[in-house]
This record gives sequence, C-alpha cells and structure tokens, in this order.
Amino acid sequence: PRKVISLAVGPIFGSRWLIPRLSRFRKLHPKIELILHHGPRITGADHMTTAVAIDWGTGDWTGLEATQLFEILYVPVISPKLLEERGGLKMPSDLARYPMIHQQDRTEWRAWLKLVGVPKLALPEESIVTDANVVTQAAIDGQGVALGVFPFIQSEVDAGRLVRPFSAELRPQRSYYLLTRPGARKSPEIKAVCNWFEAEAKLKA
Repeated sequence: PRKVISLAVGPIFGSRWLIPRLSRFRKLHPKIELILHHGPRITGADHMTTAVAIDWGTGDWTGLEATQLFEILYVPVISPKLLEERGGLKMPSDLARYPMIHQQDRTEWRAWLKLVGVPKLALPEESIVTDANVVTQAAIDGQGVALGVFPFIQSEVDAGRLVRPFSAELRPQRSYYLLTRPGARKSPEIKAVCNWFEAEAKLKA
C-alpha cells in the first residue's frame, strides 16, 4: 500500500521548483504519494496543518524543526520587447523611464535601488501584485520591470523570454526552509520526503 504524505508549499516554489522535479521523486519513491496543499505563511506549530511544509523565513519557527534548503536572489528582469521599446537600460537610473512591478510591497525594490546607489529614484509608473507567479508573467508580457526571483525564473532567462539588464544581486535575509514537527522524521516516509528535498536543493537543476 502507498503511504500518503501531505505537503504545503507556496505558489512560486510549487510551480517553478517542485513540479518540474516531481517525476524524480515518484521514480525514487513509488510507494509514497504526495498530496500538495497551498502553503499559507507559517509562524509556528499552530499553523502547521500538513506533515511537511516549505516556507520562507529566517529559520525561527516556534515549535517546529527547520532545515534551510536554499537562498534566493533578487535581480531585475524585463522582456526584450519592452527593453527595446523604451531605449535600453544602461544604468540603474534609467529605470525611471520604465513601469515598475512590485511583489507584495515596495520593500525589495527599495533595497535593490539602495544597493546600486539610487535610493531616491523617482518611479512614475508602479503596480503592486501579490502573487510571485503573476509578477513573473507580467514581466514576460512586457508590463514592466520586476525583481526576478532566482533560481526560480532562470529558465525564463535561458529561454530568452526575460533579460537581466543589470548584474547587481540583492540577497534577502530570508530563505526557503523545510519544516516538520519535532520527531516527525521518525516516520520512514516523512524522513524519505525530507531527505529527498534536501538532496534536490543541493543540485543545480
């Protein structure tokens, strides 16, 4: 009989990191069935509703065991068409001529602009989107410049759908963690799932 393990992940992690790798998991563990759930933000054990979860934070979850999987980087990305239409991006101050797409709020863009020396750059065209996947699609469709989340959107750059006009990388304090309840890895199935995530996180692709 197959063992069922419930797993909570966020939309960008699930669609751009986990789904492309699921076939590898199934081949390695054919007797374990993963049930994927949308992962709300977890602040402690009271919010943990699945056997395993992947969340974004600094590693401090009350009553849970947290294992860091990998860090991410924020780098501006833009569609080739919009880049050509607006005359190119030679220096960060040129961003003032482009529509800007924020995810959730303006925090990350402000940090990146400070990093490259233009913290008070005026941005006449701005929009805020809550879903990271929608932000990426908006950038691909030429709606504006977005902070791409790497490694999640590396495939879009490799395929030429997005361009990285600048090399400066913003490394946030938070990263992705694997969360379980204390002692949960005593279950062979949960241990196998966690070991697989940790091994995959070390791979480049």
